[in-house]
Amino acid sequence: MINEKIIIHIPHSSLTYPQEFLDKVIITPEELEKENIFISDYLVDKLISFPANIIKFPYSRLFCDVERFKDDKQEVMSQYKMGVVYQNNSQLKKFINYDETYKNWVITNFYEPHHQKLDNLTKKILAQYNSCYII
Repeated sequence: MINEKIIIHIPHSSLTYPQEFLDKVIITPEELEKENIFISDYLVDKLISFPANIIKFPYSRLFCDVERFKDDKQEVMSQYKMGVVYQNNSQLKKFINYDETYKNWVITNFYEPHHQKLDNLTKKILAQYNSCYII
């Protein structure tokens, strides 16, 4: 069945954050909520009406953008301080203070496990069906 070969990757629909993120935010909760809704693909997961393999990142892209390269030298958006861990919002206004220790914590504990999950499912589908479609 074709649906068994499909992975629906939903990286930006969540509006939640871990407390560690909120502890570093320097804008008002209202500004944060407005930006979060603006930059997310809120409710896009509700568009999936057929059985498929779904991998959804459970946190906001403001906290960790799993569609960015983790190496800032490879990520074009890092020049705007919107790499895997954002410092600026969509208006290029700084909204969070963090250091490399925090950034590495995000990558190690959230970014990499998400990608490992996606990789593992892809490999499993490829081994079983010899093809895989990622949407």
